[in-house]
Amino acid sequence: MYCQELKNGKVRFFETYIDPMTMVRKTTSVTMDKNTAQSRKAAQTALSAKIDSLTRISTPENKTTLSELLRAYSDGIKGTVRPQTANRNMGTLKKTVKMLGPKTQVNKLTARYVTEKFAKWDAKPVSKNERMSRFKTFIRWGYRMDYVNNIDWLEKLPKYEDSKKGRRELKYLEKDEIEKLLDAMTVTYHRNIMRFGLLTGMRIGEILGLKTENVDLDERVIHVVETKSCQTGEDGPTKTDGSTRDVFIQNELMELIKEITPGKKYFFEHNGHYIEYAAFNKYLEETALKVLNRKISSHYLRHTHTSLLAAQRVDLETISRRLGHSSSDMTKAIYLHITKELREKDQAVLDSINLI
Repeated sequence: MYCQELKNGKVRFFETYIDPMTMVRKTTSVTMDKNTAQSRKAAQTALSAKIDSLTRISTPENKTTLSELLRAYSDGIKGTVRPQTANRNMGTLKKTVKMLGPKTQVNKLTARYVTEKFAKWDAKPVSKNERMSRFKTFIRWGYRMDYVNNIDWLEKLPKYEDSKKGRRELKYLEKDEIEKLLDAMTVTYHRNIMRFGLLTGMRIGEILGLKTENVDLDERVIHVVETKSCQTGEDGPTKTDGSTRDVFIQNELMELIKEITPGKKYFFEHNGHYIEYAAFNKYLEETALKVLNRKISSHYLRHTHTSLLAAQRVDLETISRRLGHSSSDMTKAIYLHITKELREKDQAVLDSINLI
C-alpha cells in the first residue's frame, strides 16, 4: 500500500491487484482525513474489502428463457450453415420451444420435464427422435455460449423405439403403388413433378427451384446448382457441396421432359409462377391417403428412385453420386433391402430348376 497527499490536506491510499478476468494489474484507492497509524490501518482494511469484492468471480443467476435462447441461436448460426438448413432447424425448434413453453428458463429444464412434454406429443417415434436431436444440438450450443449452465441431464433424454418394421420404415413406394398414385393424380403439373422426382432422385427443393436454363437437353444433363427453401420459398445453394451435381437425363426422363412446357424462369411453373412446396406436398399426401390409405411425403420419391435403381442392379456408389451425397443411412438401408430381395429371388429360381 502507498499513499499520496491531496491538495485539500487529505490522504489517498492506493493498493494494486490482479483482475482475475483479464489478468491485468489494476489499482484501487480510498481517501482518509489524515495519515496516521489508525487511518493507515483503516485504509488497509477498506482496500482489502474493495479488492476482495473486485476480484470475486461470481456467476449471476442465468434466467435466459427458451424464446430468448432461440433468438440468440438464430443469430448465432447465421453464416455457419446453409440458409435452407437454418430455416429447417429453426422451424423444428420453434415448435419444440412452443411445446416446452417459450418463457421456460433454460437452466430450470430437467430430463423429466422435457420427457413428459414429449410424451404428450402425439407423433411417430421417428418424428420425436428428429425433434429431440435438434433440441439437444440447440441446448449444447447454448451451453457453449454460456446461456446454459449444465447439460448433464441431456444424456437422460430418451430415444424412441419404432415398433413398426418392414418396408414402410424404409419410406419408398412399390411399383404398384407408383401406378396407383400416378393414375389418381389428375393435376397434370403435380403429376409431372412426381414423375420427375421418381426418375431423377432430386430433392423436392431442387426440383421446384430448378431453372429452365439448367436443363441441358443437348448434353443430356440437369445441372443441380441451387434449391428452393420449402419454408421460405427463397432460392439458395444446394444442401451440401456434394449436392451440386449433374444428373444424367436417361431416355425415360428425356421423354417426360419433352412432354413438359418449361416456365420462363423455373422449369416447373403454373400460370407463370413457381409451384409451392406446401401445395405439392399437400396434394401428394391427400392423394396417397386416398389410394394407398397412408400418408407419404415428397421425400418418398427420392427414396423410391433409390429402390428402382437398386432393382435394376445399379451399384450403390453410382446411386449415391446421382443423389448428391457420399453416404446416407436411408439410401444404404433401401439399397441393401432391395438387393437382399433380389438375391432371394435369384436363389428361389435356382432352387426350382435342375441343371443336369
